Amino acid sequence: MDTTEASSSSSSASADAAAASSSSAAGSSAPGTDEDRSQLIAQLQSITNMESTDQCRFLLEAHDWNLQTAIVTALSMQDEGDRHQTRGSARFAEDLGVQPNYQPSRRTPRAAEPAFARTLANHQVAEAPVCGCRASWLASGWTTGNNLRLLLDGRFYIDELDSDSELDPVNVVDPLADVTALEREIDERFGRSHPGFFQGSYREASNHSKRELKFLLVYLHSPSHYLTENFCRGVLTSTAFTDFVNENFVFWAGSVRTAEAFDVATLLRTVNYPFLGVVVPLHGQMVLVHRIEGVLPTETVITQLQTAIDAHGAELIVARNERQERAQSQLLRDEQDAAYQQSLAADQEKARRRQAEQERLRAQEEAEAQQARAEEEAIVARERAREDKKRVLAAEPAPNTPGTTRIVLQLPTGSRLERRFYVDDTLQLVHDFVDTQNTGLTNYNLVVRHPVRTITDLSTTLAQEKLVPNALLLVQNLDA
Repeated sequence: MDTTEASSSSSSASADAAAASSSSAAGSSAPGTDEDRSQLIAQLQSITNMESTDQCRFLLEAHDWNLQTAIVTALSMQDEGDRHQTRGSARFAEDLGVQPNYQPSRRTPRAAEPAFARTLANHQVAEAPVCGCRASWLASGWTTGNNLRLLLDGRFYIDELDSDSELDPVNVVDPLADVTALEREIDERFGRSHPGFFQGSYREASNHSKRELKFLLVYLHSPSHYLTENFCRGVLTSTAFTDFVNENFVFWAGSVRTAEAFDVATLLRTVNYPFLGVVVPLHGQMVLVHRIEGVLPTETVITQLQTAIDAHGAELIVARNERQERAQSQLLRDEQDAAYQQSLAADQEKARRRQAEQERLRAQEEAEAQQARAEEEAIVARERAREDKKRVLAAEPAPNTPGTTRIVLQLPTGSRLERRFYVDDTLQLVHDFVDTQNTGLTNYNLVVRHPVRTITDLSTTLAQEKLVPNALLLVQNLDA
């Protein structure tokens, strides 16, 4: 068995013995006389070897003068207090985004007494959340009974929860509603002249402080603490404090009766109330650089806050300058990128237009070449057709040959063609004759002049069209 286990066993045995020997003095109701209280204090001190009678009185008062539960708490605190002192602190720091500006040290069990003694010296019973915080308490430290919670720095928080309560903080915690409720409570009790509360959770306030590079002032409100009313009336609602805080801080407030503020109080190792903590965003972390606990004159509070600002404001100025330099560098890069993209887009547009023009020219050249080839092919085809028609066309009859007629063809240019045909020849032969001449005509009609009529049927003979013994035909260019 190691030392811890031996100590735990001894503590348990002592607690059992104490419970058996003092059952008559461990009732749930408080003793009626000072002598009865002194006897209970003496018994607790004798059993637990506690050095301070004030500590014994505090434990007995916290447990409504129930000696048995006070003994269990005291012995368990001695055995387990230091071993659980720092449990969960790293997790809370990570969850809440705060890094204290000092590190917890390893201490012997008896070394937990100074924080405890400071609490007693102020006659303080710190608040615990009214509901929904059992999981938070168990993660923060360790339980010693139905209503006493030992937290990271050895302080004691008394809550009013029944031991059978199964409230789940995940389901009931609403940071914005908590802040709104606290602000409404302060408005109703002390007036509306106070710093503007950040409307959101502590994490959101921390992130806002980081973004704006502003100091974060944390106010932890303990509704039943005997100094709270003096602080709220004398400091929190004073015009000087309100104006100073609104100008220099992001102000986040929380009641330690709520889960989130309770965890923040644990993380910041609050000893006394009211509590003000100055938190600074440095190198991406939130660092607690100054704390004010208890009630001080408004001028003193403002002076201390100003001192904290003076001590660490230069770091924020450096951070702001670095952020501004980064922003300017980023702006310059963005402008350069924009100019580059604009130039690139202009070059791409020029290239696109140039390519489009080249493609247009190629298409035009190809179309022209194709047209030239088509025209050349048409010329060749017409020449071949003319030669074919020359071979088919019979020799012109001699003058005065019986059964012939003289046909005169007037071209659109005014020139004339003349030839003799047999009266039984068709108009197609006249048409072919025109085609064999170098007239350049390809699409035309033959029109009788008197009376004017267009010959549409080229299969009729000259006799049928009454174009004998001579006739004048107009060649009408249909492409003109």
